[in-house]
Amino acid sequence: MPLHHVVMFKLTGGDGGASAAAIDPLLRTLVETAPGALSGEPRADAGLRPGHPRSYHRLLHFTFADGDGFRAYVDSAEHQEFLAGVADLVESIAAIQYDGA
Repeated sequence: MPLHHVVMFKLTGGDGGASAAAIDPLLRTLVETAPGALSGEPRADAGLRPGHPRSYHRLLHFTFADGDGFRAYVDSAEHQEFLAGVADLVESIAAIQYDGA
């Protein structure tokens, strides 16, 4: 059964600032290079509640074949480099993994 990994990013300075311009290519690169991912998709918030304190600005969704594929990704150099690259761009990150088709 596939495993889904969903990550939300709250950017420093909000959506549309320098953080948004800097994180978008990093998200695309991670999607292109993530080891073990069957698919990956970055998305931007639709902006329907700008400035709302619970709003996040970017989302990343990966699908892995199973938990082993996800764990290999989490420990990969590509993932660690991504985290280091976004450290100053994000105020917070929230993630969840779930099983399902």
